[in-house]
Amino acid sequence: MSKLQNKFLILLITILIVTLAYPFLRSQEVKAPESFTPMVAYYLLADESTENAEPFDGCGVEYLVRYDSITEGGLKYALQELFSIKDPELSALAGSEIEVAVSNGTVNLQGTLISAGTCDDPRIKNQILRTIELYLPEDEYTVLLNGSESEWRCWNDMSGLCE
Repeated sequence: MSKLQNKFLILLITILIVTLAYPFLRSQEVKAPESFTPMVAYYLLADESTENAEPFDGCGVEYLVRYDSITEGGLKYALQELFSIKDPELSALAGSEIEVAVSNGTVNLQGTLISAGTCDDPRIKNQILRTIELYLPEDEYTVLLNGSESEWRCWNDMSGLCE
């Protein structure tokens, strides 16, 4: 056999192997990294009869329930979707106009948080914080309101003592 015939035979065998292996390689399941979130999730207002409702202290014991949306994305998209809900029965954030930026564990909410009253204040903060904690570990993020940590911390604090 000549050198040319040997090279051709090796090429032919290589093509045959690749052709036979291709469907097997292609059918291997590709797994997303564990941090991948296929859909966004956020918290909506609920009552105690709602399945999987989680209590929090507001004006008495109040409840939130996790909602998984079909929208793909991460924290920014979850918060954007949460702020887009305009039904006050589902979200205490219904009257708020907020733009969201998320970078390196910092969540910056730009705009105006509008509360329907004192009892809505803990609902608003809990909806936002619990949604963030679906994506970022507690104590590993910072929330800013209009670029200010104190504006977030003191939002709707009427005592005059918050700094």
